[in-house]
Amino acid sequence: AYIEPEAGYAYMDGDTLVVVACTQAPYMDRDDTAKVLGLPVDKVRIVPTATGGGFGSKLDVSLQPLIGLVAMKTGRPAALAYTRNESMMSTTKRHPAEMKATIGADAEGRITGMVFEGDFNTGAYASWGPTVANRVPVHASGPYVTPNYRATGYAIHTNGPIAGAFRGFGVPQATIMQETLYDELAGKLGMDRLDFRLKNCLRDGCETVTGQRLESGVGIGECLEQLQPHWARALADAEAFNAIHTASKRGVGVASCWYGCGNTSLPNPSTIKVGISASGDVVLHQGAVDIGQGSNTVITQI
Repeated sequence: AYIEPEAGYAYMDGDTLVVVACTQAPYMDRDDTAKVLGLPVDKVRIVPTATGGGFGSKLDVSLQPLIGLVAMKTGRPAALAYTRNESMMSTTKRHPAEMKATIGADAEGRITGMVFEGDFNTGAYASWGPTVANRVPVHASGPYVTPNYRATGYAIHTNGPIAGAFRGFGVPQATIMQETLYDELAGKLGMDRLDFRLKNCLRDGCETVTGQRLESGVGIGECLEQLQPHWARALADAEAFNAIHTASKRGVGVASCWYGCGNTSLPNPSTIKVGISASGDVVLHQGAVDIGQGSNTVITQI
């Protein structure tokens, strides 16, 4: 969970409801809050606060309509901060998943193909479940050359807790399984686990499983190569430790992950407007929320 639970306050500014709250998506909050409360969109204003972690979960509306309703009905400001338990119970978290995959390689250790199936429990409401179901098949191969590939993902409604966007849209779940299978496959081939990944990792000029050619900027090979002396030392240290200890043992692991920018298989528009006020001030209108990534500074610089 993020450090800061959901919190905010609301008040009436004339006939406009103003909600000041932590959020990753003020425009979506505005539309959702207006719909829940039966207000015109132009009568709701969302003011994002400095957000102490979002992880995707704060893309969904949470307490905004609740404090808005109190402010509307009482005519007085209303504030609310979720406890940790309330946050965990009422907002979206990571999708539980059931996954199955088969990965094949030739005698030289080159990956020949992969088949993946994943069912993601999105709970009683969809939230960002469709994005998870579409993003995972794109990424389930990992950052490796996989010439033959079939992957399917499903977001399934259940009567369980609501799952949504949360630190990777399902990709971390698939990565854990794919990397574990790579370890097992390297073992069956009698290959070092790091060498196996180096042999198969994407490089400049390679194609991803979706057919995208990566002409430049693919750095995973160089990254793994830089690990080689540290990997050898860690393996030797673990072997030496395990030779003289029986009560506890040490292991060494390596894993890679990749993650695309933007949404997957969904529109992801971005618009910025710049104007000059009557007083001569430059005014910038944009919808990115600073949740620690520095967008307030960077977008102004751009």
